[in-house]
Amino acid sequence: MPTLKMTDAAVQRVVAAPGERTDYFDAHPRDRQRGLVLRVSGSDEGDGKVKVTRTWSALYRMKGSTKLRRATIGDYPSYSLAKARDEASLIVQAARRGEDLIAEREATTRAKAAKERDTVDQVSKLWLAHWRTKPKRGKRPVKRSEEYTDKLEQYLDKHILPPWRGRHIAEIRRADVDELVSEIAQGKKGKGGPVVANRCLAAIKAMYNWAIRGGLIESNPATLVERPGAETARERVLATDEIAVVWSAFNAMPYPFGPFFKLALLTAQRREEVAAMEWSELDLEAEHPTWTIPASRTKAGREHAVPLSAEAIAVVEELKSYRRKDVSLLFTTNGRTPVSGFSRAKIAIDKAVAKMREEKKLDPVAHWTVHDLRRTAATEMSRFGTTRFVLSRVLNHTDGGVTARYARYDHLAEKEAALAQWGAYLKSVVSPKPANVASLAQRRRSEAAA
Repeated sequence: MPTLKMTDAAVQRVVAAPGERTDYFDAHPRDRQRGLVLRVSGSDEGDGKVKVTRTWSALYRMKGSTKLRRATIGDYPSYSLAKARDEASLIVQAARRGEDLIAEREATTRAKAAKERDTVDQVSKLWLAHWRTKPKRGKRPVKRSEEYTDKLEQYLDKHILPPWRGRHIAEIRRADVDELVSEIAQGKKGKGGPVVANRCLAAIKAMYNWAIRGGLIESNPATLVERPGAETARERVLATDEIAVVWSAFNAMPYPFGPFFKLALLTAQRREEVAAMEWSELDLEAEHPTWTIPASRTKAGREHAVPLSAEAIAVVEELKSYRRKDVSLLFTTNGRTPVSGFSRAKIAIDKAVAKMREEKKLDPVAHWTVHDLRRTAATEMSRFGTTRFVLSRVLNHTDGGVTARYARYDHLAEKEAALAQWGAYLKSVVSPKPANVASLAQRRRSEAAA
């Protein structure tokens, strides 16, 4: 290998022809550094111009080994001659002691990169992206609904990530998980409670299980953490007089929330499914008008046909006056995303209902949620004689077992009958006939008795 009496001036003078590459050992009589190498390369830039690149490296052998190793130090002039000599000296001296300084630095760099890459927030993004596109594991893979994954993202952004952001996923201990879900259950981390805490714990467990399968970590810190609170199934069902007064509040509420709440009650479908309803999902001209919710938007992960009662169609017809060109959503404020802000809308409804009850000197309506509208509709349909099986088809509840895989009949006629009866009943509640007006059936019974 050629040698060079290295000085800054000598390093600047040495050149290489296009396509050539030459390594020079440091041969300065006084300041020579053993193992220091200057690689000079030339490349053609056109018009007779040659670009010369000068790169420092160190050649060394580990203690007890005959294998010659090369470590790149850096380019000149970013690394000066003096700096390159110092770096080469560190590498060579460490090798003589049996220490591979380069390998240690690379390991440190990889660990740092992994720490920056495998933070809780970074892993949560990868996990959520995976869950949005990959089906559930099991004998019958089903794609997770957008409603479900959107809810997971809310739990992460609001409750889990704020205290853990920037921390490596392996740093989280069982005590961290227990402390976090306990605080959420007690409402110390914004709006929380036992139910939210349980959902957050489930999300943490699922995320860590996914990270284990991906080889990012070896254990799940949430495995033995107990759910912070027992969940009790809600049983709130609105009474007839309560249905009437909340419907009046729906009527007084402008688009999009007034019609949204009406359709949620009439169809008995989930809040997010109604909110994201699109015009293309509606078949109003068919003999049996239907709203078909795509599998990607249902909690059960399967397409769901919802027969529309005459009362539901009337609400949809009203919504046509708000329809905008090139906007697919029925309920939207910006034309791009489904309506949100349900909590604020519910507060406005509660205020309107309280005022109406106060004016009539009636007791206040007990607390209810948007989901209670769905339970109320289901309860009334059951009271009319709708079987539990047909009701589960109306609500699109998951039907497990072997039989469910073969019984593909959707019971559309039965669902249509149940929802039509519910719509007619709801209309009679919110628009009662005057006391002196009898129905045809009532008149016939009176005539028969006479």
